[in-house]
Amino acid sequence: MSDKKTIIFSGGGTMGSVSPLLAVYTRWKRARPDLDFIWVGTRDGKEGELISQYHIPFIPIFSGKLRRYFSLYNVLDVFSIILGFFQAVRLMVRYRPILLISAGGYVSVPVHFAGWLFRVKSVIHQQDLEVGLANRLIAPYATRIFVALPEGLNYFNDNRLTKHKTMVVGNPAREEMLAYTKEEGLKKLGLDPSLPMVFIFGGGTGAAVINRLVEKSLGQLVQYCQVVHITGKGKDSEATKELAKKYERYHPYTFVKEAMGCAMAGADVVVSRAGFATLSELATIGKPALIMPIPDSQQEKNVAFFAARKAIEVLNERTVSSDSFAQAIRDLLDDEEKRERLSKNINAVFIDTSGEKFIDELEKVIAPPTQSA
Repeated sequence: MSDKKTIIFSGGGTMGSVSPLLAVYTRWKRARPDLDFIWVGTRDGKEGELISQYHIPFIPIFSGKLRRYFSLYNVLDVFSIILGFFQAVRLMVRYRPILLISAGGYVSVPVHFAGWLFRVKSVIHQQDLEVGLANRLIAPYATRIFVALPEGLNYFNDNRLTKHKTMVVGNPAREEMLAYTKEEGLKKLGLDPSLPMVFIFGGGTGAAVINRLVEKSLGQLVQYCQVVHITGKGKDSEATKELAKKYERYHPYTFVKEAMGCAMAGADVVVSRAGFATLSELATIGKPALIMPIPDSQQEKNVAFFAARKAIEVLNERTVSSDSFAQAIRDLLDDEEKRERLSKNINAVFIDTSGEKFIDELEKVIAPPTQSA
């Protein structure tokens, strides 16, 4: 058996909770080869494929969705949660981890409850400004609570069980998202540097709504720009494939982590959902962006924060049409002054994406207690 100490990451269902922890893993693994890492995720989520690209052992467990409304699925999910808890208990016995780290996601609930039972130290990271239900449940039992921005302290500071153990550490960004210059990004994707480039994606798992808007508006878009489009795995329709054959300026991908970094760097305008990981990366590299939040979700609070600082342009999913979608992109491409202003304003929203403070605080959590004289 290996003498290395084990760290367990958990999270999944969406890529938003996964991205900052992958950033932490990359940097911490390089600094601490004496540590082993595993990832516990969902059985049917999309995170497993991305995590495998980082060569982290991935263990799926059962987990139920934590709904705040009545549904017959809630009854079935009770059994999934219980089964997931016993799977998590087995993981505690097998790996004897020294630390659990989660950025939310309902799969983390049974993992952290099992860890609490075995007195394993734990850290949760809250990146969105609205605290998700999973982190609300785990927070009282966590050793430390990390938030991305000072504004994220509000919920935890109002609770006597969490106020004393909450701190701001930023929102680490994956290195490949920040690794390229504009010229390098365009060259690696084989794009024409003389043409504007728009990068469109719907978060790590893709967004069917955004994909349909791209399909319907593409004939207009390719008249004045080239388009890099991340559809999400399993969401690349036959129409997408046919459009790629029809328009040489259209470049769809399902999901490739290197393509994400190249496209982000090479873009003149980014169109995306409003996950906090994405917004953090946009802020770090100062990209002008059109942001379409998921209606009635915590993304709307993220958007409100950035919009109040005039750092993004907002698209309303309920009212946007293919024509208005294309027009919004063209208007921003044509307005260099607005792009520069958006770039400056979003870059001014300081979010520590280096991961340095995050890892420093993790080291403090796992450090052995000092011996008193």
